[in-house]
Amino acid sequence: MRGVTFFSCFLLFLNSSFSQNNFDVNIEGLAVGDSIRIILQKGVESQFQEWALNENDSPVTVSFDLSEGQWALFLDGTGYYYPSSQLINV
Repeated sequence: MRGVTFFSCFLLFLNSSFSQNNFDVNIEGLAVGDSIRIILQKGVESQFQEWALNENDSPVTVSFDLSEGQWALFLDGTGYYYPSSQLINV
């Protein structure tokens, strides 16, 4: 019985440690043919980056699967000015 309880607790911990949340970043005002790098970082443990390219003069959406916690969002595009970073709670 103790083994089953331990295994059940382990499965609950495993499920909660790998839970992911879909997070969309929408970029508007990017000129056709221009790109911007989107960086999301959670402390020193996780960092994701994607390039967004505007191919047809419409807003660009990039999706990330993030774990719960506080993330910093950085935008880096040559010739564009954005705030240095923004903190996001997921």
